[in-house]
Amino acid sequence: MNDNLKGALWILVAATCAAGMSLSIRGMDGQIPIFQVVFVRCVVGVVLILAFSARHRSIEIFTPQWKWMVLRSCMTMAALV
Repeated sequence: MNDNLKGALWILVAATCAAGMSLSIRGMDGQIPIFQVVFVRCVVGVVLILAFSARHRSIEIFTPQWKWMVLRSCMTMAALV
């Protein structure tokens, strides 16, 4: 399988996961507080990133520009709420 096909498949998987997450959040219809939903969503994301980076040792998950990453994370959390 060539790299373009792999990339297209990863895009389809990501879009399917995003749609499934959106549907499941809408399906809860206010049964769970929004802050809990955001927290669980972020925790699941961190676990997936750590698992993926542990599997592929060549991937760097730390950056010398950590201040920008903290700012980006805070803005993402604010957008989710």
